[in-house]
Amino acid sequence: KEYAKELQRLGVPAWADTGGGFFAAPEVAVAVSLLRVIDNPLLDVDLAAAMMSALFDFTADEMAHIRLADRRAPLYTAVQRRAGEGGAHCLEFCGTLARLRRFAAGATADAVIRRVYDECGCLAKAQVMRMGASRRANLLLLVQYACDYHASGYRGLSGFVGFVDRLIERGGDFAPAASLSEQADVVRIMSIHRSKG
Repeated sequence: KEYAKELQRLGVPAWADTGGGFFAAPEVAVAVSLLRVIDNPLLDVDLAAAMMSALFDFTADEMAHIRLADRRAPLYTAVQRRAGEGGAHCLEFCGTLARLRRFAAGATADAVIRRVYDECGCLAKAQVMRMGASRRANLLLLVQYACDYHASGYRGLSGFVGFVDRLIERGGDFAPAASLSEQADVVRIMSIHRSKG
């Protein structure tokens, strides 16, 4: 897995039959952080992760300015205060988050994820990054996992976020999307046992 990561970092397409790693994928981690924030905006770490991601592009300087203006309040409160003072970037972010939270109140988790992707341009932004097809496939797989959750008789974003958090706490993971097959024109990484024959 480490070999594949290093090759991908260098821009070399690589294929490895590795299990797990879905929630550790950067695009999935950001999406899950944003889902947590939609469910509960008072989660400072997830809020900061979402804001500083490619989805919202807050800089470290902007985040420091927001935090220094009100060190004791939750980050969300500080962001709202900055938006109220005319901070255009914060105002836009708060508007997007408010729309997503209103929608999430009565929607299934998969519908919320689709709305997030539409509002924030997640799929398009993932597609233009290095290994974009794989990143996009992982984001679409998150929708499928939410659909499966809903098909099991559960409903709502809060339940899905709780399910994902419990899974992560127990060390569980989902299999990431396999957008690159073993037959693709890539560097193939395999174990000694697998390479025999």
